[in-house]
Amino acid sequence: MRSNYKKIGKFVQQVKNKNNDNSRTVEHLRGINITKEFMPSVANVTGTDLSVYKIVEKNQFAYNPMHVGRDEILPISMLVHEDSVIVSPAYVVFEIVDTNELLPEYLMMWCRRSEFDRNAWFTTDSSVRGGFNWEDFCDLEIPVPSIEKQKELIKEYHTITDRIKLNEQLNQKLEDAAQSIYKEWFVNFEFPDENGKPYKSNGGEMVYCEELEMEVPKGWYVNYVNTLVTFIDGDRGNNYPKQEDFFHNEYCLFLNAGNVTKIGFNFENNSFITIDLDKQLRKGKLTRGDIVITSRGTVGNIAFYNSIIPFENIRINSGMVIVRTKLLNSSSYMYELLKSEFMKQQILNFISGSAQPQLPIKDLNLFLSLIPDTKTIERCNKILNQIHHNKELKSQENLKLINLKNVLLSKIATIEG
Repeated sequence: MRSNYKKIGKFVQQVKNKNNDNSRTVEHLRGINITKEFMPSVANVTGTDLSVYKIVEKNQFAYNPMHVGRDEILPISMLVHEDSVIVSPAYVVFEIVDTNELLPEYLMMWCRRSEFDRNAWFTTDSSVRGGFNWEDFCDLEIPVPSIEKQKELIKEYHTITDRIKLNEQLNQKLEDAAQSIYKEWFVNFEFPDENGKPYKSNGGEMVYCEELEMEVPKGWYVNYVNTLVTFIDGDRGNNYPKQEDFFHNEYCLFLNAGNVTKIGFNFENNSFITIDLDKQLRKGKLTRGDIVITSRGTVGNIAFYNSIIPFENIRINSGMVIVRTKLLNSSSYMYELLKSEFMKQQILNFISGSAQPQLPIKDLNLFLSLIPDTKTIERCNKILNQIHHNKELKSQENLKLINLKNVLLSKIATIEG
């Protein structure tokens, strides 16, 4: 063991407070995702006795000991944004014994390192579910510099992560602005007329649409979305990548569930395949201007592969669908159409499968939309392009910041004093 490395077990102790304390009841049930954040639980707890669930207090930790062998990640997090939550009885809850020796935030930084997850994976037991018990966790090592050095590293880390969060907030505002423009043009029908004035409120001709039971601009009509786009699924054949086919840096980015989020692409955790395997796959390769929609598990997350995404070769996995536009100069419009409230409702209506929500192409081909004239689509697309461009600039900045954050996390392993 290196001189400044110590076993984590020296600094932590389990906490086993159950939610049956008569003095209070905690109702906020949480899980932990693969990005190591607490999240609202998706478990159906109707009729479940929540009194046996474990309480996690602010600045305490929890981790899910199962599936580490399968996912190669230990879902662990420190509670920061809430005073107390409850987690599954299967979770392990613990706290720092003495914060004068080890700061909780420093430990959490260590647990975010890819090397930490790799070590956890190496020590998982031989069970099918890949369990990772408390003794395994305590046996892992961590470099423990002075408290002053820990505080310095935490400050550096927060400088980076706060900027990432700010960019995410700015991107959300840009996303909201784009949707507002879409709504104004294609829901309120107040797109600029030939005189530059709002169409509907300035006497633009409207006609009754029986399918929508409302008036729409003259010349617009209802039809299937697939008149504007082609839906393309990924390759599911014998050449579909296996776990051993993925690398941290190779020729083609192979999208995983974490890459396609509610606000677009997230390239924090990437998996790649070789050029040889890429050539063997028949379907699922992106071209610029394509849109990706998640179609299994978390259904309906959408991302836009525009011109400044920093990866030239990208493929979707089997839980996604490519949406490829048939009209020139319409990708930004189509992206906002797919994110509109009208389309979200159709996605909810068409989701199938009880065990795992799914949205297969056969259902996507049944989606309907109000189809505007091509000229209006192109005019709006031009405006939306600039918003999406600015959004991707922020995303690119975040990608650089994420790389910087990972460098800092790697640096911890060599810290002395």
